Amino acid sequence: VEAGVTGITFRGSVPMAEGPVILDVVGGPISLATLGVQEGNMGLVNVQGVVLTSDAHLKLHPDGKNLSFDGTFLAKNVGVSHPRVAPGSVLGLELAAKLRGQVSLDGRVLRLDEGQVDVGKVQLQLRGTVDRSRDKARVDVHFGIPLVACQSFLDALPSSLVPVVHGMTAAGTLSLAGHLRWDEANEKDFHFEYAAGNDCRITSVPPSVDVRTFRSSFKRRAYDAKGNPVEVESGPGTPGWVGRDGISHFIEAAVMTCEDGRFRRHRGFDHEAIHNSVRENLRARKFLRGASTISMQLAKNLYLGREKTISRKLQELILTTYLEQALTKDQIMELYLNVVEFGPMTFGIGNASSRYFNKHPASLSLGQSMYLASILPAPSRQHFGKDGKVTDGWMRYLYKLMRIAAKMRWVSEVELDYGLGEWVVYGSPDPIRLTPGPEGAEQEPGEAKDLEPEDGDPFGWKPEQAPTY
Repeated sequence: VEAGVTGITFRGSVPMAEGPVILDVVGGPISLATLGVQEGNMGLVNVQGVVLTSDAHLKLHPDGKNLSFDGTFLAKNVGVSHPRVAPGSVLGLELAAKLRGQVSLDGRVLRLDEGQVDVGKVQLQLRGTVDRSRDKARVDVHFGIPLVACQSFLDALPSSLVPVVHGMTAAGTLSLAGHLRWDEANEKDFHFEYAAGNDCRITSVPPSVDVRTFRSSFKRRAYDAKGNPVEVESGPGTPGWVGRDGISHFIEAAVMTCEDGRFRRHRGFDHEAIHNSVRENLRARKFLRGASTISMQLAKNLYLGREKTISRKLQELILTTYLEQALTKDQIMELYLNVVEFGPMTFGIGNASSRYFNKHPASLSLGQSMYLASILPAPSRQHFGKDGKVTDGWMRYLYKLMRIAAKMRWVSEVELDYGLGEWVVYGSPDPIRLTPGPEGAEQEPGEAKDLEPEDGDPFGWKPEQAPTY
């Protein structure tokens, strides 16, 4: 049987006796609109302008349960509009794909023997199996990007997908190879590894991205208590800005303890944190834990918004690479501490020190520093009781963080002992001194991101309700 529309042919064969049903789809170029695809289907936009070329071969097995596929596809001028991809429409994509494998008609089992998607000169490779035929899913996939020029990677990304970094140039090469095996029914059957070769060197950037902008006052986008975007002024000479020499060394120790323990050792990306994030998120089947480093958070705070999209993540990776090359670790830390959010409309360590403890950040204690760092993942939540003191559960959590910092030798044993004898109070420059050491001070430390306070606290209480000391 053969049928066709302008530019494409459907050729099929149906056996008179038992045997497979075969369908070939060959031809093009042809508009998706001609094939009956409507605007908005599967998030596609500008379907009239999308041109498809196909050479695909499909085989329905005699059992009627499985479909084999083998073919190549080329789509030009692809447009996508989806909130997970980008805030607006992404236009001008050119995609070429080569796929070979088998899928069950109920969609529960997919085996990909060969998968290759080309975006410009960037080739994405994928093979493996996703099996959801049981109550629990099992995944075993290999993925990779063969060696490619960094400039080719940038050129493959349309400006509507990466508007902030559009126009950036780079030298060097990058590559990726990885393997993920995960059985939801057996937590011990988890394997995730990858090797990333990143020799990219950013050679030029748009003026709006240039780090020299941050040597003086600059404006950036932030968010108010209701999540609405606002423009704030930052930089040396602006109110609340504090140079690194004017910040207590306890703050850096606290931030690394809570946010990025390998900050001084990585080049912007913490591969161990990525591994742990993938494992925990798969086990929970939802997003529980990220792997953002201080450098990645700085890239987001300086240049990007809050939306959780492929667009933002791609730009965050590129901008992090640039920041790590253009700035020293000390400069990254100083910028980060001056722009990060410590509470609703409270940006930077200078403003946070004043708001919470009525003091300059140079004289923050270990306990006060740990408190400020501990709220960074959720700065809208506070952990003070109605008397202004940090709640019992959260204070014990801070003691654990102090011991981790001492174990990492970011604070001395003398500083630790003194910190374990303080109780942090909202609005008070001086913490309450305790004698003897507080309950919980002798507990063994764990990984900071895995710790939770041992009892509840009134999250609904706002710090501005605390008494002034």
